[in-house]
Amino acid sequence: MRLAPAEPRFHDVPSPVDGALLAERLRHKYADRISTHFALPARAGRYVPLPGDLPPGIARALKSRGIERLYSHQGEAWSAVRRGEHVVVVTPTASGKSLCYLLPVLADAMTAKSKSLFLFPTKALAQDQVAELLELNRARRSACMARSSSAIRTCCTRPSCRTTPSGRSSSSS
Repeated sequence: MRLAPAEPRFHDVPSPVDGALLAERLRHKYADRISTHFALPARAGRYVPLPGDLPPGIARALKSRGIERLYSHQGEAWSAVRRGEHVVVVTPTASGKSLCYLLPVLADAMTAKSKSLFLFPTKALAQDQVAELLELNRARRSACMARSSSAIRTCCTRPSCRTTPSGRSSSSS
């Protein structure tokens, strides 16, 4: 006798936007394991201008991606790293933690020719971060290309971004 496969019970799974329903179900299911529950209300972001000592190529790349200012925690992280302090950033998902470490690393790679090794706990996170880094680099290079041809040769300090008078990258020639 063949049994029909059980039909998935998708209707029992709350949608990602229904966090309150999910929290309520978890509270009931794991009541003996949950000691405290609270919700933080949403609040408006706090911003600071792009740092004055941010390399111009990075500032142009951020602006070309629509980032005209930093969240306050990104600005604080930038300042602390520039002072040589150790930094730990703890914020919710999708709050801009990546720029807290990417901006100082990129700045040092461009100006001090330093190198960095990134270690991530999961492959998916690593791929997300590599994609962000590549997008910032692409935006930086595009911002360089958009400048006048006389300025193109000097807007980027890395050999991989230097361009010829025709506007083509010297590394792609």
